[in-house]
Amino acid sequence: MKRIPKPVVWTVLFVVAVCLSRGLWAGGLEEHPKPGTHDVSLESGGWKRDAVVYLPEKGHGTPRPVVILLHGAGGWGSQILNQDGWAKKADQEGFIVIAPTGLPVIPRMPSAFTANPNVWNSGEIKDRSTRGNIDDVALIEELLEYVKKRTLIDDSRVYAVGHSNGSEMAMRLANDIPEKIAAVGAVAGVVKFEVKATKNATPTIYLLGDQDPLLPMEGGVVKLPSGHQRTTPPLTELCRVWCSAQGCKSEPTLVEETASLRRVSYPPTQEGAKFEVVIVKNHGHQWPGASANLVRRHGPVSNKVDGTDLIWKFLSSVHNGR
Repeated sequence: MKRIPKPVVWTVLFVVAVCLSRGLWAGGLEEHPKPGTHDVSLESGGWKRDAVVYLPEKGHGTPRPVVILLHGAGGWGSQILNQDGWAKKADQEGFIVIAPTGLPVIPRMPSAFTANPNVWNSGEIKDRSTRGNIDDVALIEELLEYVKKRTLIDDSRVYAVGHSNGSEMAMRLANDIPEKIAAVGAVAGVVKFEVKATKNATPTIYLLGDQDPLLPMEGGVVKLPSGHQRTTPPLTELCRVWCSAQGCKSEPTLVEETASLRRVSYPPTQEGAKFEVVIVKNHGHQWPGASANLVRRHGPVSNKVDGTDLIWKFLSSVHNGR
């Protein structure tokens, strides 16, 4: 058998490595894919990006809603999909889930929960940094288009959902591409991007634990898992900013109060969208009702509220055109 010259072998290996590192070979979701979990990789802005796409059996072959699911700092796509109950909810309700994984703060280094966490460019990262110049809004648009080319989706029912840093990114999507996002479900996030008023106001439900040490309701200086300090605004300020952008009235109306939660609504003006805030009692910086929780220093855990179920009920009542 004739041996292949070493220079040829090394050239082929080099080309393969470059293609993989730059994401030139997108893969993981064939046309007309079968139900199940699909690992997807594609190139976005010169970076290889990964995501999990979950297709349930229910509604297969028909246009279905899509939930863009965004993990918190240090997390990854399959984690929030499974631990926070979204795969199970998708099976029950028949919607598609796209759960991408963020890039680390230092993108060319391996990710680590506290030292170099996977994050979203939600407006908090300095523009001068490499990570601050990676466009995650463009990534989400590309993933939507990628999935749309391979399976049927309902364009009028694309929702953005996130936890912590992912919550911030979900709200940024509503801010930057409101025409593509029908509604938002946000858990324990802040707004660090420049908020702008829009004609396409986006219905939003926002959840926060009343004992969240990373995002206290009264605001103030907090210590993040990375060891850095951050000043967070009080909840009232976040609500004021979001109400102003989404065309809501500034005074909330009490919708419900139980032993486990307090729910208020900021009624929309004629051109606005509904905005609801749910305070989960005796709860910290966790996803309400998750099967696994963050470390203890992130506050207490209340399993009396199913955040996934609560958010889906809100989202499923909304479509573009509101």
